Amino acid sequence: MILMYHHVGPTVKGGNWVSAEKFDRDLKAIAAAGKRVVPLARYASPAEQVVLTFDDGNRDILEFAAPRMAGLGFPFELFLVGRRFGQGGGERGNWLSERDVAAVRGCGGRLQYHSWTHADLTLVADDALEAEIGPPESLAALDPEGFEFFAYPFCRYDERILRLVRKRYRGAVSGKGLGRENEAYAMDRVKVTEDRMLFQHDRKSV
Repeated sequence: MILMYHHVGPTVKGGNWVSAEKFDRDLKAIAAAGKRVVPLARYASPAEQVVLTFDDGNRDILEFAAPRMAGLGFPFELFLVGRRFGQGGGERGNWLSERDVAAVRGCGGRLQYHSWTHADLTLVADDALEAEIGPPESLAALDPEGFEFFAYPFCRYDERILRLVRKRYRGAVSGKGLGRENEAYAMDRVKVTEDRMLFQHDRKSV
């Protein structure tokens, strides 16, 4: 199972958020269910393994999620949006800086790519696709062992996009049921929400 998160924080601010309390329960549920948390590069058994992925590069992941995973020795994948990287706070997010991603890597995170602008790539013209899909050298240099995997914005892709992603990456992830079975370049993910119970152990204490 590949899990997809966006934001983790003290409170839930929308559908892409989970609380830090819920995230703690998720990690405990994974351990209690006997699942092994592995990097995406070592993912081979959905029934036995879990991959933790985080989209967009929101700074709350460093504050509220990364230390918790580091404490348990859980690796994770952080999919960055190139244009947002290093932009600081804003109306739609508080993005990680270069210093932040160094801290993320120190917590066991691996940097991956989520496109340049986070556009729906199925609507992008052919001559603009390569610039969206390939990370700039300055960004890729932040993790020489990373940027092996791609996450499709909005989980959407088509055959044009698949061809380009296959040339550049080792694999790619989708989600929302749009993935393809036994397809390394369209691995499906489960979006985690505040009210989604992952395993039977994921219950609030009473």
